[in-house]
Amino acid sequence: MDYKNAGVDIEAGYKSVELMKEHVKKTMRPEVLGGLGGFSGAFSLAKIKEMEEPVLLSGTDGCGTKVKLAMILDKHDTIGIDAVAMCVNDIACAGGEPLFFLDYIACGKNYPEKIASIVKGVAEGCLQSDAALIGGETAEHPGLMPEDEYDLAGFAVGVCDKKDMITGENLAAGDVLIGMASTGVHSNGFSLVRKVFDMTKDSLNTYYDELGATLGETLLAPTRIYVKALRAIKDAGVTVKACSHITGGGFYENIPRMLKDNTVAVVQKDSYTVPPIFDLMAKKGNIDEQMMYNTFNMGIGMVLAVDPEDVDAAMKAIRSTGDTPYVIGHIENGEKGRRLTGRGEHGADAALKVGNLCSDAVVCGVLEAGVEIARFLKVKEPAHLLARLIFVGSALYYRHNTRLAVFRRIAGLHTLCFYAKAHFCFLLLSVFKKMTHKLEAFFNEIARLGGGFFIYTRNTAVKFFAFTVNQIRHGV
Repeated sequence: MDYKNAGVDIEAGYKSVELMKEHVKKTMRPEVLGGLGGFSGAFSLAKIKEMEEPVLLSGTDGCGTKVKLAMILDKHDTIGIDAVAMCVNDIACAGGEPLFFLDYIACGKNYPEKIASIVKGVAEGCLQSDAALIGGETAEHPGLMPEDEYDLAGFAVGVCDKKDMITGENLAAGDVLIGMASTGVHSNGFSLVRKVFDMTKDSLNTYYDELGATLGETLLAPTRIYVKALRAIKDAGVTVKACSHITGGGFYENIPRMLKDNTVAVVQKDSYTVPPIFDLMAKKGNIDEQMMYNTFNMGIGMVLAVDPEDVDAAMKAIRSTGDTPYVIGHIENGEKGRRLTGRGEHGADAALKVGNLCSDAVVCGVLEAGVEIARFLKVKEPAHLLARLIFVGSALYYRHNTRLAVFRRIAGLHTLCFYAKAHFCFLLLSVFKKMTHKLEAFFNEIARLGGGFFIYTRNTAVKFFAFTVNQIRHGV
């Protein structure tokens, strides 16, 4: 009797290490001391001495039962990205920079090529997050796990200066919520996913027109890593006031974790594009909407709160890293929690909603200016006109910036949040002068493209509307 006959192949372990070395080497940072094969991974902390008060951050997680799909499809080179993402995203949403990562693979039998493929994915996740893969463990568990099965988990360590930590303590009513698009289901809720769909190779290889891919390709899409996006926001000089990684528990459980007492996160559900996989699951599994938002990320993998004046810069920074941002809501005063709303309110109710958004007179001033425009043009429903006026300006602005396509993805009115820029008025005035008698038809076309109502703005919007009203009154 020997160890191999007992189910543990030491030689296979050696081969696995040799096969994975090329992937691990790509992740090395200058701070890494030594190489593979030691009893511990070593990482120099000399650089963090430059920080005023360095704080270490840590995260550990796995991929849940998503690994089952990888095993069914015999595709193992992306599941490691999920393991890294689940850890480093948690560190990043606290304001930290991931430094290094360690993985743990438990398997029924060590197949070196399979283990190397898993670690290849781990290394790719580390590259995406600029974390070094400084160690790991592969453990054979004969008799405890079937030979073809495995589980994967990881552990990450990051650092940030204490003054740069994202804690939510400065969160305030009127702050804007920005959501960053997910790649799909990510790594949570797969116990429910596996009840909705048949977990067979044929089922997972079925192509769905609405997905534009096979079911397996869609479900195995790796979790998006948001480390670089959050770093870009910081480099742009934007302060992230609060941040939440949307994982298990969805919106309902995770968004409140970033809030301070007496603040409410109001999320507009139709302010962004929900990936079709979620609609497919809801219909096929007869899952009600609240359960969907309480289980899955529903297309938003990371939510952050910023000052209204920082929205444009934050959105630009996020796009610079290849991520897709959406303005999805705002912060209000109230009992700590989250409130998910459907399509925006209409008419006077919407005006009151915006008027109550902030305690200062700025938003009220914007509304009053819009009402004055409405009265001048003899429109019966001022709030509706105001919403449309705002969108005219933003549409023209985004047309100039070749961003009009984004509006065509908005399903209905009153869902787009943005900043009104003072120079919109010059574009609007030309519209008024040439198309006053055709305003309703013009507004209907704008409404077809999509609309906006909630205003996250300060002095620029007041100046914009006040100037516009003044010019119209004087017949410019």
